[in-house]
Amino acid sequence: MRDTLATVSHIAFAPRAYATAALAVPMRTLSFQLAQDSSAVPEQSAVMTSSRYAKMIDKRAQATDSVSGLGAWQRKVSNDVAPSVTKIMSRDWDARARKNAFHYIASWRKEWDLESFLASGEEDFERLVIPVLMRCNLPVAGRCMLELGCGAGRMTASFAKRFEHVYAFDLSREMLSRARQMHTAQKNILWLLSNGADLSCVASDSMDFVFSYLVLQHLPEEALALQYIREMLRALRPGGVFLFQFNGGLEPTMNWRGRLAWGVTDALWAARLGMLSRTVATAFGLDPALAGKSWRGASIASGSISECVLASGGVVREIIGGNTPMAWCCGIRRQLGG
Repeated sequence: MRDTLATVSHIAFAPRAYATAALAVPMRTLSFQLAQDSSAVPEQSAVMTSSRYAKMIDKRAQATDSVSGLGAWQRKVSNDVAPSVTKIMSRDWDARARKNAFHYIASWRKEWDLESFLASGEEDFERLVIPVLMRCNLPVAGRCMLELGCGAGRMTASFAKRFEHVYAFDLSREMLSRARQMHTAQKNILWLLSNGADLSCVASDSMDFVFSYLVLQHLPEEALALQYIREMLRALRPGGVFLFQFNGGLEPTMNWRGRLAWGVTDALWAARLGMLSRTVATAFGLDPALAGKSWRGASIASGSISECVLASGGVVREIIGGNTPMAWCCGIRRQLGG
């Protein structure tokens, strides 16, 4: 796997190069969309054979479209989510990455340098991940893990130190472009462009650990967040571990003026008037990059989270801060027959 990833890195991750990798496995051809640089030259394709990928790439991932360069799975969006919503989310996060990627990933600080940015990821791993997993008597290392919403890879390197293979998903090409440039030394990370709606290119029962932080809180619809939770559980092997953060705060966190200002900008965003939404945000003295529901996403009650996990074959071990914007859910995928 490491040798194969190195080959992909050489061909598909070259600076300023589009790349789509189609993995040919026994009896069927499978594909996924790799991170693309929006400033890239015409795409290249890398085709390899490796039965070791068969467990990771689901048969629902169809062959690469020769016209668009996008796998059919990436263009396919769940019936529960309008394609326009995922397209707008991708556009918004690309714009944030171009403006100040580190800040919009870790917004508690305006300016970061690379060293402090990555150090904060390791600190958060030790502060947020390890204690919860230890408290639940769950492992903090393994063979394969999936990070949903990796951004520029603030925490991804921390996973790469502890897991043999890391599958890092994000819906922003710009974020992924920065991530792969920053993490050239880590050969066990596969940067993957999400379709913004599901994880349909990932095989069921294939991951030891799935993780998401500061991601679900930005999804504009509760249905989309719950859909991703179902997908994370589907990707987990029986006995595998999940840990994700969500916005469980159902009470307002700002005064009426703030609610009014953001309400106007969000309404314009929902009406697909993105430029006007950003203009109005600027007029209100707000950051125009934060206009829209791709930043202030849906709040979800802890009960809905628990029900979704249970219905998806999971067992909740712990929900922390369930009624706050910084809520965490940890647990395992039920064993077969359990």
